[in-house]
Amino acid sequence: MDVNKVLDAFFDMANISESEKSKYLPMANVAINQVEARCKKNINEKDIPVLTMLCAAMINLWTSLSKSNSDPTGRFSGNGYSISKDSKKQIEIANCLFDRWRVEAAHLLIDEGFAFFSSKEVLNHGCKK
Repeated sequence: MDVNKVLDAFFDMANISESEKSKYLPMANVAINQVEARCKKNINEKDIPVLTMLCAAMINLWTSLSKSNSDPTGRFSGNGYSISKDSKKQIEIANCLFDRWRVEAAHLLIDEGFAFFSSKEVLNHGCKK
């Protein structure tokens, strides 16, 4: 997978400027490695954009979770986590996008156990930037 395409998709999802590319490059490489390790053999070129979006959604979720832990305006909620109203909403959006692309990519990944997911229409509903 092309790390630059993953980062471009992430920047679009998270509304982050490209000038911060080097900051997120390590996370992009980890996401790519994790997704590629779970891919079935013989993935078609046409399926790469779905995997790219899954990687971008993973980075978006990780970034949202890490920002919620360092938000000085947040309220303490236990176990060392501080989450403000804004970061909570950001996490919900990031999680919604991750769920959407995980469903889209499910047929391309090795099944690591059964999980029941709602339909794509339900997952897409409510994902607002």
